Amino acid sequence: MCPERRHWWPALAALGLLLALVAAGDLYLAGQATTTAEQLRVVAATATASAAQQAGARGTATRAGQEAAAVAGAMTASAGQAATAVAGVAPAARALRALRAATLADQARRLLGRDPELAILLAMAAISTTIAAGDPPLPQAESVLHAAIQRPWPRLILATAAPGRLADVRYSPSGVRLLAVMARGPVEVWTVETGVAWRTLRPAGGARTAAWSPDERSIATLDAAGGLQIWDLESGRPRLTVAPSGPGRPPPAAWLAWSPDGGRIALPGDPAGAPVVRDAADGHVLLALRGHTGAASALAWSPDGRRLATGSGDGTLRLWDAGAAAGRGAAGAVVAIPAGMVALAWRPDGARLATVAADGRVQLWDVADSAAAPRAV
Repeated sequence: MCPERRHWWPALAALGLLLALVAAGDLYLAGQATTTAEQLRVVAATATASAAQQAGARGTATRAGQEAAAVAGAMTASAGQAATAVAGVAPAARALRALRAATLADQARRLLGRDPELAILLAMAAISTTIAAGDPPLPQAESVLHAAIQRPWPRLILATAAPGRLADVRYSPSGVRLLAVMARGPVEVWTVETGVAWRTLRPAGGARTAAWSPDERSIATLDAAGGLQIWDLESGRPRLTVAPSGPGRPPPAAWLAWSPDGGRIALPGDPAGAPVVRDAADGHVLLALRGHTGAASALAWSPDGRRLATGSGDGTLRLWDAGAAAGRGAAGAVVAIPAGMVALAWRPDGARLATVAADGRVQLWDVADSAAAPRAV
């Protein structure tokens, strides 16, 4: 796994240092010219005063006085030229900074669609350049900065080590880690904050799906043949392996669902796709949920772990008593959903159930009373 993380702060620091050096050079040149001009003015004034004193003392212009006056005149002219140079340095430096800011803003605009993060840094550098010169920020730099900040861009890019198509991704319950299921391949587990590949799990024949345990210490996988593995994440090895329930093709649906307490796990139990509930410690069957005439396409535990909801392409929603004695579970309620069901979810308080039909219709059901049939709301 090669996370592609880009930190542009060192680049920005280098850019800021370059701008500071250029600005310092401008100020140095201006300061040197100003100092020279002032020194020449002082010398010229001193020479003029000396000549005047000599002329006053003698009552007439002597050769020395004429020479002193000539020197003073030359120095005055030099002082004027230095002053002209000072006057020319500031506009040139200002024009240079304006050009530099415009170039940065244009680069930021070009990168906006491809690299918003770098566009932000370039736009900030353009704005800083104009502000340092005492000018208002360039409108194009501000426009790029606002657009880049509002645009969504990835904070972290995770490149999978295994080739192939990504089939599923799931955060751990705490959000600290992320698992990715490669289609008929391994399951990779990353630490989200650092982007580091923490574990790679390799079910036999590749994984069809995977699910976190509630305590995040284990991951369950369903392999290509329909076998169950429960992996210990500390060691990176399976602590439980359950072979497929029957010979032949694997179940048509691939899903796994841990109970809220982490002690049980539901999965397709046979090639027909009938759900079973297994003990997560030793893998033995606790319940076989038989009643659907088609493969179960969705299953979810109630938040308290006492009930199970299953949906199927046979057009029914069924609620089950998950605390029934070992053996065959009894459906407490059956609701017709003619289009068939593809997904379902419990509300956190367990009083509502949402179903998604194959035709895209979403329906809410009142299931607060476990003894009553679900009621559409």
